[in-house]
Amino acid sequence: MRGRVCLSSRCNILAILAVVAGLWACQKERPQFGEQFLPEGDHLGVRHAVAQNFSVSTDSVVGNPAVMFARATLGQIQDPVFGGTTARFATEMYPVISKKPTFSASSTIDSATFVMHLGRSYSDSKLKVRIYILKRPIKRGDSAVVDSSYIGPLLLETVLEPNTTTLRAALPLDWSKEFLLKAVPKASKIQEWTGVFPGIRVEALRADGGMGRMLTYNAYDTRNGFRFYWKEGGKAESLAIQPTLASARYSTITRDFSGSKLGDAITTPPATQAKSGVFYLASNGGARGVVDFSEFRKQWLDSVPVTFMRAELRIPLAKGNAPFSDTLIRSLHSYYKDEEGKYQMAHDMKVGAKVYRGLYNRENGYFSLNLTLFMQQLLAGGVPNNTLYVVPDNERYGYGRAVMSSPSSSDSRPMELVLTYTKL
Repeated sequence: MRGRVCLSSRCNILAILAVVAGLWACQKERPQFGEQFLPEGDHLGVRHAVAQNFSVSTDSVVGNPAVMFARATLGQIQDPVFGGTTARFATEMYPVISKKPTFSASSTIDSATFVMHLGRSYSDSKLKVRIYILKRPIKRGDSAVVDSSYIGPLLLETVLEPNTTTLRAALPLDWSKEFLLKAVPKASKIQEWTGVFPGIRVEALRADGGMGRMLTYNAYDTRNGFRFYWKEGGKAESLAIQPTLASARYSTITRDFSGSKLGDAITTPPATQAKSGVFYLASNGGARGVVDFSEFRKQWLDSVPVTFMRAELRIPLAKGNAPFSDTLIRSLHSYYKDEEGKYQMAHDMKVGAKVYRGLYNRENGYFSLNLTLFMQQLLAGGVPNNTLYVVPDNERYGYGRAVMSSPSSSDSRPMELVLTYTKL
């Protein structure tokens, strides 16, 4: 029995030595193993490049009114870089009653006020606030609102002081009495209400020669609206008229670029703009960046066939952005025109939302856009004008703005396209 065990042990030892010798031989040959199948010069290699051979200019954009908004911007700002921007809104307001009130020509009005609570947004100057009565009901679902077609008579004009976000203004008593005589009988008849009171339009303009101010109006804040208190036959009566979730509404942004750096840029030929080292962005129909990749595409087509593994467009803020906050724009979006001339969102914005998703990287000092699929499409001829349009988000509706660095920048970090690719 003992002899058999020893023989088995010797066999096991020999087998282990054979395996070790084989592994050592494989390890010795492994660095050269692939060459038996593929020559060294034909190996696929990952390469890196930084490109700046593209041009950027600024173009103005007309924005659409926002309808059925949750929040609207109200105010006016003026500065030498972006020019003037004015934000207005209009909304229906409906009566809120727990019991049907009564009002007659002999009623005595105790109080009639308009109240508006606003959120602090940008800058802080005195504003002149004007409240207009709409001359007709707001057309629901109208995305092409013509603001001027709704402006009716001016109801009141007052001032919103700096460091103040609540407006409380007394209403004219003559108007209030005339209004209540018509409105109270219809207060419980919602279907007929807008025939009596179509709603209001609000604007707030610069009043002290300063930069101005932008504020935020919350469409769902039921503290806003009209408050009437009166006595009818010695009995206290009241009526509140305020916004509701169902109130039709719209907000608009108008701009005046005259005399500003942005205005000068958009009236300058793109080739000249490209040498300036900057371009401008303004949210909601203000300004966009126009990135022309024609030269870039020609160079890469004239070289060797490649496939892009990653293409990241890095867009820093320019030195000229110093007077503005780096928080006015949260993220950037990218579009191109298809063969029919229609704007399409760059595919990377859809499939790569969590990678280089246009957010501002404060640590590195630039916005990052993923353009991997777009660059493949560009080389394949799928972008007819070889142009990418960069626009800011609308989170800071009406006052999101920034001065950006272009590839030709000399006093700021230049814009660049960082590529990872493989030769085919």
